[in-house]
Amino acid sequence: MATEGNGWTPTQARLMEVLGDGEPHPRDELVACLEDEMSEWRNVAPHLTYLRKKLRPEQDVICQVVNRAFMYRLIALVKRKN
Repeated sequence: MATEGNGWTPTQARLMEVLGDGEPHPRDELVACLEDEMSEWRNVAPHLTYLRKKLRPEQDVICQVVNRAFMYRLIALVKRKN
């Protein structure tokens, strides 16, 4: 997925670059996308909140537990037919 022209901040574009492969990624990889070298895993949450708002209703970022570690994955959402 291209990051240009989506109205994303530079941080959101870096997060999408990491998450774009659809594989689970640990928090540390997402923290590395933040501009501040002193960032912690808690600082990722607000960025993910705004990114999720921009991605929905077609995509979302989920948090899942893999081998007792929190991992984040970009997924496509399926619309349900009534």
